[in-house]
Amino acid sequence: MEWISVKDRMPEDCTDVLVAIKKTGEDSLVAQRYFMGGKFLYGFYNNTDYSVTHWMPLPEAPKD
Repeated sequence: MEWISVKDRMPEDCTDVLVAIKKTGEDSLVAQRYFMGGKFLYGFYNNTDYSVTHWMPLPEAPKD
């Protein structure tokens, strides 16, 4: 899987994705976010994360 820029396209609505977050003066961070209604959401109150630069689908779970 490769990172997809938010400038190129967004994920399908109502999906969990991995995101790359870039904050001013800090290194990039990778986190999980939920994409819904054109926004990357996180936390109990579905806060919007505006610092997402790239995303990718979650990998498949391990098969045992």
